[in-house]
Amino acid sequence: MNHKQKLGYMALGAGILALGIIIGQWVTPDIEAQNNGVFDKITCREIEVIDKEGKAAVVLAAIVGRPVVALHIDGKPAVTLGANPFRNFVRVYGKNGKQAVVLATYENSNEVMVYGKDVKQAVALVASENSNGVTVFGKDGKQAVGLVADGEFANVAIINDPAGKESFRFNAYSDRNELIVRDKSSGAGIGFYGDFNEVKQTTWRP
Repeated sequence: MNHKQKLGYMALGAGILALGIIIGQWVTPDIEAQNNGVFDKITCREIEVIDKEGKAAVVLAAIVGRPVVALHIDGKPAVTLGANPFRNFVRVYGKNGKQAVVLATYENSNEVMVYGKDVKQAVALVASENSNGVTVFGKDGKQAVGLVADGEFANVAIINDPAGKESFRFNAYSDRNELIVRDKSSGAGIGFYGDFNEVKQTTWRP
């Protein structure tokens, strides 16, 4: 190999090195200085960690500008953490990969929602600025029992029949207590009212 060939190979090697540096800066502009094997900053839109079978195990992503962290088991969702302008939430999935529990916080309330195997809402707990409540739903997704605690006005318990019609209502106000029983069809009923002086009974029809 003569002197010119050696110079040519040296120039080619230098060119490749320079090209590699330029490409590296263009492809990974957001990976800042590395010190002792630790990156100061990595910027991207999504990170996915896969298991040995190639299925997604952990996903960190910004979907339409909204951060989401998702954990998967055997390729099925297990837990999702998310945030958007309206709420922050944690969603837990059952072994079947379907939604099971949702915890959410809004501007004026906090909520816990529990779902059955059929993904129909089963239990709801809500704490808001004005009241706290618990609602139990039947297998058909209709409200069966409702409890509301409102410190200013009343504590209310409502029991519905399988068709979703109100059957019983218990009200506790600051000045009286009430029990209301309705019939199965027309909405007629009988009520008992107790205040500081006596207990009264009344009946009504629609």
